[in-house]
Formats: sequence, structure tokens, C-alpha cells
Amino acid sequence: MSRALVSLLALPLFAGCGGEVTGAWLVELPTVPDETCIDVVDHDFIEAVPLAGTGDDAEDGGADTGAGLSATEEASTSTRLLYLRVESTGDGSAVLIMGEEAWLGARQADGTWRFLQSGEDAEERSESHESGYVYTESWRLQDEESITLDLAGDGGTGTWSSVVAETRAWTEPDSWSEAVGRDPGRIPAADYLRYAADAELFDPGDPVVNTRQGQECDDSPCRLSVEHRCETSRPLTLTRARY
Repeated sequence: MSRALVSLLALPLFAGCGGEVTGAWLVELPTVPDETCIDVVDHDFIEAVPLAGTGDDAEDGGADTGAGLSATEEASTSTRLLYLRVESTGDGSAVLIMGEEAWLGARQADGTWRFLQSGEDAEERSESHESGYVYTESWRLQDEESITLDLAGDGGTGTWSSVVAETRAWTEPDSWSEAVGRDPGRIPAADYLRYAADAELFDPGDPVVNTRQGQECDDSPCRLSVEHRCETSRPLTLTRARY
């Protein structure tokens, strides 16, 4: 089961928080979730621009300034009804129990209740040579899911949202000793960058590479990072469950 769906299963637990913290609720998930994603490329390569598909002009097939491409997708699924419950912690807060996990919630200044769960995973590796060459690559995944509920009496509305950001980053010297035994370098600039149409030092449109003796970057080490960020939102409708 996906984490997103598990989070949705947790929603009803929060539901009792708006009017009365304690309570069981039926939660209806509408059929249309909204998702917006953006890709951002950051680098210090001279006269280089992100490939189409990673910037503002990507939809037009042109090179861009690296500010990011936004894409909105809509998908339809059958409406679901879920039975959920929220309990008070006795200190003015509330708790959602989801499997072996507990989501804590707090009442906001506007009277709504917000429950939050976040996580982060990261990896990093490096290669070095006695001549001073150091290559690094890292990966980080950050995710945050939240439920905001606005309850009154026997009903209410809410929003389930999530933000997921995956970032990959690399660094490598702009030049290095022949003893390292590689040319070009390992930083994958050609996968994400091309030389700009008005480039003067390099051939316009060519893939960007980091060579052992050439000066391809504004500074050393050369650096490249790529972030893929998606935000998803789904409105909820809640009805108090009666026994």
C-alpha cells in the first residue's frame, strides 16, 4: 500500500479534532487529486543551460534559465468512504494512530486542526585520489504529509496534502592530475545541461562535460544539483459517524 493511501486512511482519525477532538467520522475522498511538479537544476558550468524538460521553456522545446518546469496532472479514481477516528491526548492536542505510527495534531489559530508527519532519507558517497581529486555525489528524499480539518457539529471539510522533494547533487574538481586516470570526469553534466545558443567559449548546443584540463566551471569544484519536487492536494468531506 502506498504511503499516500496509508496517509489517507489516517485522515479520519484527525477528523474528530475540529469540533470535538474525540469522535468517529466517515470521510469521503473526491475523485480528482491535483498534483503539481517542478524540476530545478542548479550548477556553476560556464555558458550552460538546463535541457528542455527541466526549465521554464521546456514545454516549448527550448533551452531555459533553470527556473523550473511546472506540470499539472489530473486523474480520476472511484470515490472512497473511510471510517476513521481521532482521540484527544488530554493536553489540548490530538493524536492519530496509524498502524504502528502516531500522528500528533494541534489546533491552529483559525480554529482548524492540523496533523503532520515528515521524514527524510539521505545517502552520500565520495571518491578521492592522493593528488587531491575528490568526487562526491549525494541523494536526499524529503517528504511531508499533512491533514487540515475544519469541523463544525456533525460535519466538516478538510485537505490532505503532501510535498515530496528528491534532490541529487554532485561535485568534482574543474581540473585534476592525469594520475587520476579519467577524462572526462564523472559529474553527469551531459544528462542535464547543454551549452547555450549564444555560447562563445563552447559550441552552442553541445552536451556539457567536465574535462581534466579544460575550464568548464566558474569555480572549483564544479557543482550540479537536480531537484524534483511534487505537491499533491486532495479535498475531503467529513460526516460524524453515529452508533
